Amino acid sequence: MTRLWFTAPAGAREEALPLGSGRLGALCFGGVDTELVQLNDDRLWTGSPLPPPPGDVEPDSAKYLPLANLMLVGGPARADSYRRELDLRTGVYTMAYRTGSAEVRREAVCHGGLHVLALRVTGAQVGLLLRGALPGEHFTSSGRVVGVRGRVPQGMAWAVVAAVDGDTVFVTTEAGYRGPGTEPVDDPTECSRLALARVEWARRLGWASFRDEAVRSHQALFDRVSLQLGPVPDLPTGERLARPDRTLAALLFQYGRYLLITGSRPGTLPATPQGIWNPHTDSVPHAGDTLRMTYWPAEAAALPECHEPLLEFVAKLSGFGSVTAKALHGAPGWVAHHNSDPWCLTTPAGEDGDPAWPMAAAWLSRHLWEHYAFSGDDGWLRDHAWPALRGAAEFFLHWLGSNGEPASAMDLALTAELFSNLLLAAGVLGIRDDVVDGVRGIELPEADRPHLFGLYPGDQIDRVRTPELADEAERALVAMGDGGTGWSLAWKAALWARLGDGDRAHTLLSTLLSDGVHGNLLCAEPCQLDGNLGATAAIAEMLLQSHTGELRLLPALPSAWPTGVVRGLRARGGVAVDLWWDEGELRAVGLRGLGAEKTVTLTYRGRTAEVTVRPDMLLMLDERLGSADGLT
Repeated sequence: MTRLWFTAPAGAREEALPLGSGRLGALCFGGVDTELVQLNDDRLWTGSPLPPPPGDVEPDSAKYLPLANLMLVGGPARADSYRRELDLRTGVYTMAYRTGSAEVRREAVCHGGLHVLALRVTGAQVGLLLRGALPGEHFTSSGRVVGVRGRVPQGMAWAVVAAVDGDTVFVTTEAGYRGPGTEPVDDPTECSRLALARVEWARRLGWASFRDEAVRSHQALFDRVSLQLGPVPDLPTGERLARPDRTLAALLFQYGRYLLITGSRPGTLPATPQGIWNPHTDSVPHAGDTLRMTYWPAEAAALPECHEPLLEFVAKLSGFGSVTAKALHGAPGWVAHHNSDPWCLTTPAGEDGDPAWPMAAAWLSRHLWEHYAFSGDDGWLRDHAWPALRGAAEFFLHWLGSNGEPASAMDLALTAELFSNLLLAAGVLGIRDDVVDGVRGIELPEADRPHLFGLYPGDQIDRVRTPELADEAERALVAMGDGGTGWSLAWKAALWARLGDGDRAHTLLSTLLSDGVHGNLLCAEPCQLDGNLGATAAIAEMLLQSHTGELRLLPALPSAWPTGVVRGLRARGGVAVDLWWDEGELRAVGLRGLGAEKTVTLTYRGRTAEVTVRPDMLLMLDERLGSADGLT
């Protein structure tokens, strides 16, 4: 069962349920007499295109802004048989209750193509209120359309438009952002015109067709992967959190996938630490760990399309970062620091963390290689990934020559990972130039102790290939303990999974579920998505690993998951993997090729097999990794 459900309205944002199209974000509270929906548009930011860095100015990062509150008003003050739920598989939010003999029902869903939210109300008459979170003006059109529009001070225009059609309200948003190097639209009337056109298109579809299209689009992504860890108790989510069972991990895994599907789609901006759901005026994206952690599970969890906003952002960022590299460091290539924003800020900015930390290009470039490693698309590697990979490596070659060595073990780990991926990419593309030769010829200094990045998400540390480094990493993890906030718990779970200790990884996930999430399962302290998406990545690593060139099956299966089935996980090399296990033992394997025919190596508890996988053909193996053609 992939549902979150509750028997009372949300009393705070931390209990509200998120819907999204990648651009339009909506948090639904489920009040009885008033349904509150907080709206965001991923393009609504302070700031404007940045001037070239002068070399001595540290600008502030732009801020991601809240947009509006939509309220459906009307209904009884009390309700019986109340139920509020979010179906992760369909992307549909439902709230229903009884009052006397009548049932009141609300449904809502976001359309990923139109970026429109539809809300349908049956069994009650409601009024509609729309209030901007920023100063603006209200307007109406044709008697059945209401809206609010305005302008960010010294910034872009925005608009929200709602159209009533019988028992359904269609809502959309518009913001003036047109790209990092383009002046934003500052005319609210133009934004409202564009929003009106989209909402009218949705209205002509009608509720039934709109809902069907939205659900089909969502399920095309969500249904690629399923995970079952046992019978799911039919209990409200709050009760399940109070009395945890092993199937909660499966819900947490799929919730992370849901958040990525609804918060990051092709053509949208990369997610902020809060995703696209933000009621505050001080949300800042990070080019640091929180941004990248949000996208850790994208490839393994079969959501490469949802990875695209980050990959496109990195390509754009590299262009702006080349100006910064020259202006601030006198260096070739490109650089980015701890914080960034949709205007492609690459200079040091902000006060939290290490704003002058120049390693973001190295870490972000890893996502480019990961996308290629899973897809095997040589054309994409050459045309899209290579320029940014090469530029980042070029900068760090210069930086090493100027500074002698990286400042920390983490800097060393990031640089080593970047250089390794560059050489792998050069080998695939048959490229040899001064940067490739420079990377081949450099010997990085050894750190006093390895940084855990090299274990995960990096692949420089491995229990089999580098056992001594793995032992050091394990000692470091033991010393760190099992405490921490959501993102820390999720990362440590993934690290223990790479070390093959499923029980320790499971302990950390259990702590995350008991102490690290809010009532709506969003990661707590602070309320941001990196812990959710990091947990999804960790669970994928517990079931399947492919970072060493072989497919390790159930490499960190915890004793708490004795029986289970996972379908559709993806491995590097372009393979979809199904696994069945019982009594803690692998029972069957299914492999599907996602590209050209290839030979893959499988390992499971000391057994190894090489098999040929063909495109769109299911190959079944038994627990001995031998043929099992008759197995179903």
